[in-house]
Amino acid sequence: MFQSNNNGQMPSLSEEENMTPPLGEQVQSSSVVTYTDSGYSPKELTVKKGDIVTFTNMSSMPMWTAFAMHPTHTVYPGTDIKNCENPGMMDMMFDSCAQIPTGQIWKFQFNETGEWGYHNHMQASHWGKVIVQ
Repeated sequence: MFQSNNNGQMPSLSEEENMTPPLGEQVQSSSVVTYTDSGYSPKELTVKKGDIVTFTNMSSMPMWTAFAMHPTHTVYPGTDIKNCENPGMMDMMFDSCAQIPTGQIWKFQFNETGEWGYHNHMQASHWGKVIVQ
């Protein structure tokens, strides 16, 4: 049911760079969402188009941040869990496409305006929302 782009192995720090989208030339700011055993904090975050959000795993379990709707992750433009095996698609998808271990991060640059709900694919009851203006 769960697929990753690394054959089930946890990503290493060096692989983290492969999960980070390229930064745009006019990035306005960066925000942090922290994941703990209680879920994401803040639960709702407002950013500007082009901003980067860093999802930091400070929980005791892996985090797989992905766009809602569970389990397909298909509403954010360009995002589909089926494309997690396609490295050429990963930079544009609001889906980490892998488990992010405790103490590691995953970054995503929001280039689409709207309200984007997300969840931990490993624990779908943990969710949040990014509002991109």
